[in-house]
Amino acid sequence: MSSPLLEQCSPSARSAIIDQDHPQSAKVTLLHYSHPLVQLHRKFWLQSLLDVPENESMNIDEDEGDETGPGCYILNLGIPNVWPELLVCKEYIQLYKFCDKYLGSHRDDPSPPSVVITGQPGIELLGYLCFVPTSRQKKPVIWFRSMQYLFVEEGVFKVPPDHSSTDFKACIWTLIDADECRNGIPDYLAPHRTKHLIILCSSPQSAQWKCLSKTTECSIAIMDPWTREEIFKAAVIYGLKANDPCIDEMYNQYGPTPRICFNFVHNEAIFAAHKARYESTLRKLSLRKFSNMVFDEVNFDNDGESHTLILMTRLPMDGDDEDKFAYSRLEPITHMIKLKLQTQLRKETRAAQITLYNSLENVEVTRRIVSVVYESLAQEMLEEKIALKLVPIVK
Repeated sequence: MSSPLLEQCSPSARSAIIDQDHPQSAKVTLLHYSHPLVQLHRKFWLQSLLDVPENESMNIDEDEGDETGPGCYILNLGIPNVWPELLVCKEYIQLYKFCDKYLGSHRDDPSPPSVVITGQPGIELLGYLCFVPTSRQKKPVIWFRSMQYLFVEEGVFKVPPDHSSTDFKACIWTLIDADECRNGIPDYLAPHRTKHLIILCSSPQSAQWKCLSKTTECSIAIMDPWTREEIFKAAVIYGLKANDPCIDEMYNQYGPTPRICFNFVHNEAIFAAHKARYESTLRKLSLRKFSNMVFDEVNFDNDGESHTLILMTRLPMDGDDEDKFAYSRLEPITHMIKLKLQTQLRKETRAAQITLYNSLENVEVTRRIVSVVYESLAQEMLEEKIALKLVPIVK
């Protein structure tokens, strides 16, 4: 029996869902027009945000904007209490184009492509998930939010959990926030020969995407943290002023992420907990623990403490292939924390510091973070070798 809702779909929409005569078709239901996802669909289905100039803000209802500076713009989504505004940064656009190219390589093989987008905790990965449906421009996409929500021309359909991926007639982009999958990605989204071309946004914890490595050709893409300029531009979205000195203080002392620069300003209790964890981690830090922390970051096994001291960025590379996005680089999260790391590590023996330095300095991903040890050694040697001796001035 076919669903009356599916009968109203165009052939392209039907092909993105299931056969009309499929037993599960009646369970695929159209969301009410008041649903936030439907509002998002109605605003952006015909217009891709990739077409918006990078130096303009954009109000999709009025189609007017003011310059916000090169590299990013503020998008007025106009969906109260859900997504009033969104900062569209250059990273979102670059990663979208990468996903479009990589996922487009699918040739109906047993291991279809998937992409894991990860990076420094607190860098607003959810914003990227919101950006993708606004940029597909008439191309179907599924957004998994505890349930599958299918964006097609006629609107947004709710797809039940027992709807198998093999029930889709065509491969389809499927967006997943790891925070929505506390127990891992549901099995029905990533079986062998899945029709879901998955984009998973996750903190740097490889356990979150372990199943993708088994059933798909999984590519890792590192998202860079926001720049200082982007942080200050986004301040108005979080109810702050762009010149608020608290933002600058948070950025310089604790790190360049929206969570640190905005959430901590609004919530003193959250900031106090972060500060206490950071101070405790630093106080207990030894060379062995520092080494383990670095290797855990390299292996995407973030433990919740290391990100208070270490910043994950993308390793700059030339070229346009997928390797450009695949490699991370670790460094102290701020200059202030770099100085404190040096002071703490100087409590260790010189031999232990040299051993750690030799084990990490030839690895590109750890070269910046291990410079902390190198500078600590240099300062120690300078203190020991330089002595001032006062002599009388002879005329």
